[in-house]
Amino acid sequence: PWMERVKTVFGLLLLAVAWWLVGTARAMLALARQHALDRVQFGKPIASFQAIRHRLAETLVAIEGAEATLTLPGTDSLDLTALLAKAAAGKAALTAAKHCQQVLAGIGFTDEHDLHIHVKRALVLDGLLGGSKELTKKAGAGLRARGSAPRLAQL
Repeated sequence: PWMERVKTVFGLLLLAVAWWLVGTARAMLALARQHALDRVQFGKPIASFQAIRHRLAETLVAIEGAEATLTLPGTDSLDLTALLAKAAAGKAALTAAKHCQQVLAGIGFTDEHDLHIHVKRALVLDGLLGGSKELTKKAGAGLRARGSAPRLAQL
């Protein structure tokens, strides 16, 4: 009983950090989106350029996917769900950092812009309690040892 509670507490910690990662990813996306709407290049907002739109769209898809993992209804395997949710949230935050930095270009590297705060936060939080790559490998190894994968969502 005590060990199961510890696992559950660890799972809840993973979920809390994952929500924080999703929040910082959304903040980065909002900053990049607003910059793309405001910044004019060649007589039109850079938000109209396909490359910018693709980066922002890929970021949104990563964030929405991570949030969908976080909002799964109660499952039989809380620890597995938490591992996968934290991994997806970390990947989403790192994707947001990469793409939003590209959209913001030079201004995103400066201390005058708030992006650097969120990038640093994403890097630290992704590493906290296990990085996205590490957690994905851990979840995969657990499933391989188990020999089957539990149903996490009813489709």
